[in-house]
Amino acid sequence: MLLFPIFTVNGRYFKAIAIATLSISMSPLLTARPCFADMVSDFAKPPLKYRPKALRDGGNPLSLLTTGGFGGFGELATCQTYRSPAFYTKTLGFLDSIAKMGGSYTYYDEEQFPSGSAGYGRSNHGGLCNPLPQGEDVASRYPENTIKRLDKTDHQVTGPTTFTAAIPTATTTALMAVVAMSSQGGSTKLVDLTDSVKGNSIAWNVPTGQWNVMVFQSVKSGDPQCDYMDSVSVDKFIQMSYQQAYDKMKDHFGKAIQYAWYDEPSLQMGTGREWTPLFNKKFKERMGFSPTLYYPALWYNIGPDTQAARNLLFGFRSTLFSEGFVRLVNLWGEAHGIRPTGHLDNEDWTNPVGSVGDVIKAFKYSTIPGLDDIGYAYTHLFYKFFSSAAYNWDKTLVGIENGGNYGTAIEQLADGVQMQHTFQSPAAAYNEWHGRCGVLLHPPARHVADIAILYPIASCQGSFFFDGPNGPHANEKVPLAYADYPDVGEILSSQINRDFTWIHPEVLDEKCSLEGSTLKLNNTLNHEEYKVVIIPACSTISWSNLKKIRQFFDQGGKVIATGVLPSRSAELGKDDSVVQTIRAMFLMTDQTTRSPAGGIAVSLGKATSDNMLTALNSMAPVYDVEFEPQTGGLRYIHKVLGDSLNIYFFGNNSAASITTFARLRGDLTLKQWDPHTGQITSPQSSKVNEAGTDITRVSLTVASMRSVLLTSPYTGPSAIRPAGRSGGLPPNAKLSAVQAGKNLLLTYSIPKSGREEMSVKLEVFGVNGERVALLVDRKLKAGTYAYRWESRRVPGGHYIARLEVEGMSGVRTKVVKE
Repeated sequence: MLLFPIFTVNGRYFKAIAIATLSISMSPLLTARPCFADMVSDFAKPPLKYRPKALRDGGNPLSLLTTGGFGGFGELATCQTYRSPAFYTKTLGFLDSIAKMGGSYTYYDEEQFPSGSAGYGRSNHGGLCNPLPQGEDVASRYPENTIKRLDKTDHQVTGPTTFTAAIPTATTTALMAVVAMSSQGGSTKLVDLTDSVKGNSIAWNVPTGQWNVMVFQSVKSGDPQCDYMDSVSVDKFIQMSYQQAYDKMKDHFGKAIQYAWYDEPSLQMGTGREWTPLFNKKFKERMGFSPTLYYPALWYNIGPDTQAARNLLFGFRSTLFSEGFVRLVNLWGEAHGIRPTGHLDNEDWTNPVGSVGDVIKAFKYSTIPGLDDIGYAYTHLFYKFFSSAAYNWDKTLVGIENGGNYGTAIEQLADGVQMQHTFQSPAAAYNEWHGRCGVLLHPPARHVADIAILYPIASCQGSFFFDGPNGPHANEKVPLAYADYPDVGEILSSQINRDFTWIHPEVLDEKCSLEGSTLKLNNTLNHEEYKVVIIPACSTISWSNLKKIRQFFDQGGKVIATGVLPSRSAELGKDDSVVQTIRAMFLMTDQTTRSPAGGIAVSLGKATSDNMLTALNSMAPVYDVEFEPQTGGLRYIHKVLGDSLNIYFFGNNSAASITTFARLRGDLTLKQWDPHTGQITSPQSSKVNEAGTDITRVSLTVASMRSVLLTSPYTGPSAIRPAGRSGGLPPNAKLSAVQAGKNLLLTYSIPKSGREEMSVKLEVFGVNGERVALLVDRKLKAGTYAYRWESRRVPGGHYIARLEVEGMSGVRTKVVKE
């Protein structure tokens, strides 16, 4: 399990005068994988930690656990009582009992939702709660830290002339850019006038032609939530919500209180144009140049650079969102012994740019990516985006709000969504069934898939613009008629039974490598190997992505494209390179291109189950899991626990019983686990060898709305595991700090683990998550070490250190005085 830098802020951003000295073992959340014998006993009677958690507005939490079969309880926010003295008195009254039972409590972080106001109570569904006393919420105590939107004012002028205009100013307004645009003779000209603003006005000598001078300003939107893209604003919310709960119930954090829930933060507030006045500063720090010239692309077509400009701006907005609210809430939670989860608002739009920006990147720093599945018929098409977010960023659990239905739960489990917080009241037998599935599917394990699908967020960002034709709060503000990627995923999952992972463009660039005809995802825990890469319909693609896919093809890899082929680059000035490469790889629809090394590339046009299955069968003789005969109603997932145990889940959410043979790659010795009864048996199976590959054929009969699990000792090649990595954290690793003059002495202990040396990394981070020092990055033997960090070289304030052992990490707060 990979953790991110953790910090604790005492008060808020006041300079500390105290020195923290800590020596604490790594969190129990990081303990090694369970042994097989424990899994067998737990399967018979699943512990509460594996079962769904109930979200309730009141009620008796203990009876939910004892008679309802739930594994935990989370109390929904109510306008009148949440975080009141009566709320804390009632909650403290049952936390000890929940902990003794082995259950958990989930802290709901807000008065209503969306999260981020710390009690103002404005819900985008439930109206307005009675406001708290003045100063008890973010909007009244820190009005300057609430959400901003981006406004544009157009001035149409004809040159030559002199253009002058007053620039409105207010304490809640920030100038972002002033840009003039002229579209004449088939070309577009942009002139950045931002630096021409003097005081509160601008004067410009307009060249000949028709010009639109646009003034872009960040203004206070009126929404009471914190600015999700600003870490300082988010921390103020955290102090008023999470920290207050911790102060009242700190003895229970990490014990009964194991989770927190955030609800519906998003980028669609501010009339759909949510922005932050810090955007330009942070963009220039990260990118090395100013974004101001490209602001018109947020509304208009600015010529050949339109798609690349939108990717720069909307992509960075998504980065700030993921590094702002989601990251800081999760860092706070990890620092206080809990794992936050929750979901964003409208995270299941085909084009998410107007709602959450980038649904996979949004969860980059989330401990448990989550989603909402309450009453939306299309949400199931997006389950795998959330599990893929976990696979991309090396997480272990994926959460969901709602549950209690066998059919949807089977699909969720097969798509990698294992953890439920539910409003429904299913029978105790359902909770026990789900808990048994969790015994095998909850522990940290890597996902197995032969197919990677490029997540086409570059095309979504390149096609999106503000104030689109469908209005600010409609699904698909900017229609993407060509987008087929949810359908491509559904064809693979439910029609032709081929599992896959959505790969984010950043992950493809930064975490994937080529080894012959294989594309490898190089995560510590979730390392995957792909034989086939699919490019779904997209108008824009990252040139760096396409270069790697072309190299994959040249080295013997297999590539499928569907629908519209990309012709634009997400990077400036690379459109021609994209066009030339696409033309070289894809000749005509249904025609195959081959590389000298055996690579295959084919463009299918409109994707169907027939042409997709034909293409896939031509590209690899054996896949990880196949069915004989082919069946569309049986869904599955394959995971490997610690490179020692294969785990297969099969679920049937169709209306009829299914009998088939599952063809599992490898020479396997199988056990069959029935999560409905708790029984473990040995299934009928046989072995064959096809194209030099061992295959185990096992007979499966799965009734409607039933499921079954298979396990087998892992027999794959040891080289599949990245060198030096393990599936569990060495126990008892420790980290402590003491002040030594103006420096900080960091002492850390590396326990014995069965290998001579382990990879160790020791880093120091600021409260905003930026790394300020890399102190140790080497292989070390077990023992105790010390490092003197010359902290006098950094400003006073709060800093944290992260100790990472074999890719696992535990972190402790460090304080540097002024």
